[in-house]
Amino acid sequence: MYAEDLGFPVRILEKYIRDPQEARDALRKGGLPLLAEVIIKNWACHYFKRDMIVNSTTNAFGFDIRSVDGEIHIEVKTCWQDVVKAKYASFLKIDQKRDEDGNYAFSHIVFYSPVLDPESLFVFTAKEFAEKVHIQKKINIKPNLEEGWQHGPAHKNTIAFQSVKKWM
Repeated sequence: MYAEDLGFPVRILEKYIRDPQEARDALRKGGLPLLAEVIIKNWACHYFKRDMIVNSTTNAFGFDIRSVDGEIHIEVKTCWQDVVKAKYASFLKIDQKRDEDGNYAFSHIVFYSPVLDPESLFVFTAKEFAEKVHIQKKINIKPNLEEGWQHGPAHKNTIAFQSVKKWM
C-alpha cells in the first residue's frame, strides 16, 4: 500500500504513528476511519498536551476522543470522498451531539478530509461551532473558496472552517 492510499501525507504518518503495528492493525480492522482514529488521537495528545483515549465507537462519519482527566471531549468528523471527483467535503451526523439543554455535548469538534487539506485539521470549540457554522442535514465545505456559489451556507461555512485551520 502506498502513502497516497492512506489519506494522509507521509510526513503526517511519520509524525503521528508512534507504533507501526497499531497503524497496521487499525488498517486491517477498519481501514481509513480507524487509521484516522490513531493519527488524530496522537495529534490531540500533542495539541492539547494531555493523554487522550478514543471512545469505543468509530464509524465512517467519525469518532470521539476524550482526555484521561475528563476536561476535554472532542467530536471528530471525517470525510473520505474521492479527492479527484469531490466538489465538496460533506460531513454528516453533526447535530445529534446535543445534551438535554440543547448545548453541544463536546468541548471541541475536529474535522478532517483529504479533500480539503490532507495536512490540516479544522478545530472549533463548541461555542465557535455553534456561532459560526450553519448546519442543514449535512455540512458541505468547498475545497476552493473561489469556486461555486458565493452566498450560500457552503461558502459561509468554508470561510468559518478556514478561520480555524490547524496544521498537523
